[in-house]
Amino acid sequence: MVNQVTFNDNVITANITLMAMDNVSQRKEEAPNTFETADNEIDVLNTQLAILNRAFEMLKHGNIWDKLYHLNSMPTCEPFVERFENYLAGWAMTFDVDFPNDMTIC
Repeated sequence: MVNQVTFNDNVITANITLMAMDNVSQRKEEAPNTFETADNEIDVLNTQLAILNRAFEMLKHGNIWDKLYHLNSMPTCEPFVERFENYLAGWAMTFDVDFPNDMTIC
């Protein structure tokens, strides 16, 4: 999701939020010990954070550089649980991307 866009002289900066989420499964039976919980929320948060970490590394070192896109900030990640109607949990990663402003005044 694009949050906002800023126009500079030759560069456009877009503030982008990328979300990774999954359904949290509820157990039908009681957890066998105090370490385990009644759902897999911790597992979902761990997995989704790893996915966003991998996505950011791919954006930073992948083919995006060939197209003159530049990540100009380090990402910030914010966890969420029960954000939507169904029981979803995950992370929202926000970062800035610079790309050329090809618009002319003519």
